[in-house]
Amino acid sequence: MLGAWSSPRNDLAHTGVEGSGDSPVIDPITRITSQYISQPKIEAPPAEKRTQITSAIKQEKVKEVTNVNFNLSIGTAVPAGVRYHPMPARIVEIYPEWRGYDFILVHGNYIILRPRTHEIVYIIEG
Repeated sequence: MLGAWSSPRNDLAHTGVEGSGDSPVIDPITRITSQYISQPKIEAPPAEKRTQITSAIKQEKVKEVTNVNFNLSIGTAVPAGVRYHPMPARIVEIYPEWRGYDFILVHGNYIILRPRTHEIVYIIEG
């Protein structure tokens, strides 16, 4: 699989009640309505860009993370002790939505990380 994508944390927790149209949804935990929360939704790269991204990222010479004590799955926050690498300019040229993102290399796979939270948002198999 070239990449895996899901967005379990891009939206508010599902309350079991569907909103209609532009109606805000209330998060049952924080009691904050969705109209006040703005989180950017980053889509997976389109198929025609995935090949370019894969080629470009494989040219990066980075040290592989060997002490992996976290799940390699979408939504997992990578621990602060792991050395992250900034997203290369060439990849940002191909897919500007990843500007400011980081990545790591684990078991031959390139793991794309959200800024600040370092949550896994995409996995490129090596």
